[in-house]
Amino acid sequence: MSTGPSKNHDTVGSLLASIATYLSDSLRALRFADKRHWGPDEFEQIRALEDALDDAKTDFQELGRLVNGQFYYEGDRTPESLNELRALLIKYEFHARNFKDWIRQGGPINPTWLSETKELQLELHRTQCRASRRIFAAEQEGTWTRCLGAYQVYRQQRRNEEAERTRKQKEEEKREKNTREGGGKQSDLESILPWQRHEHQEQQQQQNGKGPAEDALRPALRRGRRLSLEDLVPCCNAVGRFERFGEHDVAFVCDFCDGFIVWPDLQRMPSTRAGLNQRNEGSASMAASIPRLTTTAKNSPRKLILPTIVTASYPAAIPPSSVTTSTTTQEAQTETTTENTYPHWQAQGVSAKTGEAKTVVFAPIAIANHIAPVPGDWLARIWCPYCDEYTYVDQGEDSEDEVKWAQDERGFEDLTSFQEHLEWYHTALPVPSIPALLPKAAGDCLVM
Repeated sequence: MSTGPSKNHDTVGSLLASIATYLSDSLRALRFADKRHWGPDEFEQIRALEDALDDAKTDFQELGRLVNGQFYYEGDRTPESLNELRALLIKYEFHARNFKDWIRQGGPINPTWLSETKELQLELHRTQCRASRRIFAAEQEGTWTRCLGAYQVYRQQRRNEEAERTRKQKEEEKREKNTREGGGKQSDLESILPWQRHEHQEQQQQQNGKGPAEDALRPALRRGRRLSLEDLVPCCNAVGRFERFGEHDVAFVCDFCDGFIVWPDLQRMPSTRAGLNQRNEGSASMAASIPRLTTTAKNSPRKLILPTIVTASYPAAIPPSSVTTSTTTQEAQTETTTENTYPHWQAQGVSAKTGEAKTVVFAPIAIANHIAPVPGDWLARIWCPYCDEYTYVDQGEDSEDEVKWAQDERGFEDLTSFQEHLEWYHTALPVPSIPALLPKAAGDCLVM
């Protein structure tokens, strides 16, 4: 039995090339076979082999870019990666021999080979992901950092944020330009005859791409174009998979580190974050049960005191009637201000045991910040992105330079502890209005 080149000279690139050779040989044998008595199973088998070969080539090209170029990925000799690829190479050799024997013997094709092809395709994809993750981890040796799969989602999130800042900056510049040119346009409008002004205004609106019907829909269109965490859902599905974990839990399994992120007691994974009203209702209920106090963090400097609850003044107890009468522009401004100012990590899920609504961590936030499990463990640890961006001024120093907050480099051990941290330190709670805090005036007051 031949399994490619000698083991002493094996690399990731050479073993992948041998696997691609077996796939190409299987395709070549099926394409030149007699197809007069073929049915749908035989043609479906050809398409499955083509998809497997295309995916293998795509992974080989894309994963090489993530680890400083194709040369490092192709010439990698990490023992764990080579052992996995050698075992997979033997499976592909037996799989290719099945097709050669079937062509010589004839008859209908075995329908189970189709499922085997798809299983081997998925296994090859995960093996390549793990191989690239080991190269990435070797470059970060000695430090706790995000998994390569989490790094891809995190990088896409940063790109979306940069694109969103650029879009807002352009809108602000356009708004200022229109404000400056407003006086000149008004003087030009006065020089036009009164019965021609309406036609002139319509022409200007058509040139600017702004019709009368679009004015009312502009806030909604702006919200639709805004890039947010919801845009990361396809990227999360590309680096791993969601699956049912037990009877009541949902888990995400990363293809790069095989780490599990478990959402306990969840019927279905939400694909969008909770709306503003849902966030405020959950925050208000939590505010009634959590005391307002300050706590010294475990790994904080000696004189640094962090507030346990971050309060916000955005509207939480607005009556439904006033909500319906508010304008669309005000709603858009409120949502934009709240999303850009306070951490928005909440998603609305449904309990698998009771069927009641519950607040969970939005999946892209946990996936974009997970750390590969320690050896012997299967749960991925999670890094807090909000603590990573937090800076403070040390009270014991004369300088006013901001110091970056140093959180535990190992992250949180599971999603439950991470959510508890978010609820205590990164949840914006509504502040009651001032009239509600003042005592009511007595009816028999002599002064009044």
